[in-house]
Amino acid sequence: MNTLIRYAIGGLIASFVLIALFESINPKSWPRSAVGFELAGCFIVFAAIMGRQEAKEKKQEEQRETDKHFAELRSKERVELEKHRMTLEAQQKTDGASNMHNTGISPMLLSEQAK
Repeated sequence: MNTLIRYAIGGLIASFVLIALFESINPKSWPRSAVGFELAGCFIVFAAIMGRQEAKEKKQEEQRETDKHFAELRSKERVELEKHRMTLEAQQKTDGASNMHNTGISPMLLSEQAK
């Protein structure tokens, strides 16, 4: 309903206002059809302006979608990097703990050194 009021009824009101304006501005020697051509010219310019605005909005929406997509990818990448970092830290901790046990002198070596 809002679209109908905005474009249809608004267009009719704008048309009547422009027709009245052009009839008052045009000299009496001009044909009556000149008002129609002037009105058509106004609507062509208006359509071009609206089309340009629509193209800008569409481009901005695509840019927002692209930015959103890249933000999601960066977020997923950070999560994966954090998982990898935590895995490496856990692996280093277990390697460090096993190396500590391996650096001690084994009982076998003690008995051989005692001989």
